[in-house]
Amino acid sequence: METLETMSTTQFLYRLALSMLAAMVIIGITAEIIGEERKALWFKKRTKFSFFLRRGPLGEKFHFGYPRTLEGIGVFLVMMAAIALACVFLFTTPLLN
Repeated sequence: METLETMSTTQFLYRLALSMLAAMVIIGITAEIIGEERKALWFKKRTKFSFFLRRGPLGEKFHFGYPRTLEGIGVFLVMMAAIALACVFLFTTPLLN
């Protein structure tokens, strides 16, 4: 296992980019599994939009809002745990050396 102190800058940035990609994949898969109907029930999105807050179709898919039910809190916690585990794996695995 390589520590952050001994890791080169290139390796660190590579693993950071992979972590961000893993987070986007986890959020996208969760959004597909839950579906728009349950996302609307479990999460609350912003109601006022200005020109600067417009999102495209992909941004709307990834946007959950904030949880307003126990199911929403559970989904949020499971997503954060999955992202944390993916990041820990990517930063501790010797497979990426």
